[in-house]
Amino acid sequence: MILEFHIKKIPYFINNLTTRPIITTFTATASTEVRRDILNMLCLIEPKVFITGFDRENLYINIVKSSAKNKYLLEYVENHKTENGIIYAATRKEVEKIYEGLLKREINALKYHAGMSNEDRKINQDKFINDEVNIIVATNAFGMECYIMQTKCKMNKKRYI
Repeated sequence: MILEFHIKKIPYFINNLTTRPIITTFTATASTEVRRDILNMLCLIEPKVFITGFDRENLYINIVKSSAKNKYLLEYVENHKTENGIIYAATRKEVEKIYEGLLKREINALKYHAGMSNEDRKINQDKFINDEVNIIVATNAFGMECYIMQTKCKMNKKRYI
């Protein structure tokens, strides 16, 4: 199975309820095999599956190759102060470096990576999702840790740099 261990406990929980609830699950980029695993593991009854593809006009990805990437990043953040954004970095060390650089320039930002405690990651994720801060600097762990029940995530406002 591709899915993580904890998802295997969901059917047992659901089957022990007095009334079976409506079950909804979302995934952004699941492969055919993962979608099949989700349907089977959650024991969904006559599921409706909607696949829309990857072209989402509410998401913007900007990849820039620059010898002055720090300068570019700071200019970009300054020019988009009112927008939410996730700055992805390859490593924890890079996340820390970018995060510290933003703080030094009095730019309100948070960080998110696997080296942080679960509690700190949840606090930072919640602050970002609830618009208490516009910028989060993260490794790809940020995308992996978004929980199914996050309904306040305003993805149409997010910018990925």
